[in-house]
Amino acid sequence: MPTALSCRVGYDTHRHSFEARWQLLRRLAALVSASDARVRFEPPTPECCHAHCYLRASAELLDAARDAALRETGVRVYRRLRGEGVGEGGSECYFEWVIGPEQLGLGDELVLGAWAAFLRALPT
Repeated sequence: MPTALSCRVGYDTHRHSFEARWQLLRRLAALVSASDARVRFEPPTPECCHAHCYLRASAELLDAARDAALRETGVRVYRRLRGEGVGEGGSECYFEWVIGPEQLGLGDELVLGAWAAFLRALPT
């Protein structure tokens, strides 16, 4: 299938969920970033259903905390880090948080519970 046609089909399939996905990410990003100073988003208030999440720790510590939270809650906070040694003094890593159509059915409690487990597992 040509790329343009594939993009059009994807857009037509999911365009009705863009607003809800954006609002969900705005809500979750505000709650997560307010809960711990080691977490920030760029942009600070997401402008669509995609934002960069910056975490102040090494990639090794972040991945270990992610895996511990996954074992505890069954929810993976992120799949993989996109950048390491970025931000102020090169002390942050980041990942892309994208709210897809399948995440709309997840309750805030489930997602925030996974984040709480992740942050507890992350050394201070």
